[in-house]
Amino acid sequence: MTPGEIQALISAVIGGVVVAAIGGVVAWRVAIGQRAHERAEARASRAHELAMAREERRQSRIGELYVDVLEFVEIIRGYVDLTAPMVAWLGMPGPPALPSEADQRRLNARIAAFGSKEIREQVIAARRKALEFQTHVGLWEEMKEWLPSTDRTIVKQVQDAFDAYVADREAFHELHDATTELVNEELDASSVSEGTV
Repeated sequence: MTPGEIQALISAVIGGVVVAAIGGVVAWRVAIGQRAHERAEARASRAHELAMAREERRQSRIGELYVDVLEFVEIIRGYVDLTAPMVAWLGMPGPPALPSEADQRRLNARIAAFGSKEIREQVIAARRKALEFQTHVGLWEEMKEWLPSTDRTIVKQVQDAFDAYVADREAFHELHDATTELVNEELDASSVSEGTV
């Protein structure tokens, strides 16, 4: 072998080793980058799954809360409809008991945690209207004992008490319907915004 051939052989071997070393380093760096990218994708996917699970739990809690809100106004509606009804029959059920203070506090806490301001205002209005109704029915029940009377002032006071509780009943029915509509709107808006429709 001539010195030129030896030099060419040495250059080829060194060049091959250098190319192999550079290729190995590049492959190693690419593999490290690929693993880092896969880990980042896995973290992002896990974060997305956790966020979706959190949102699903939140939506479930809102749905359960709003069913409880509707049950609350249904109980009050039953109370309003069956207390001093205009028409009664034998065996007619009496009014249901209103939710206890503890139940109302629990509902208020859940509304504060998951409900909207508008829902909270509707529940407060329903409670207030139930108390006004109770007051007016109680007043009418007391005053109707004054009848029959020829005193126009007494008759007018009894009629006013009767008209007040009838107006409260009608106002509560409107409030009940508005609350039901609001709950449905909020649940529909919530499901649309979360892409669950």
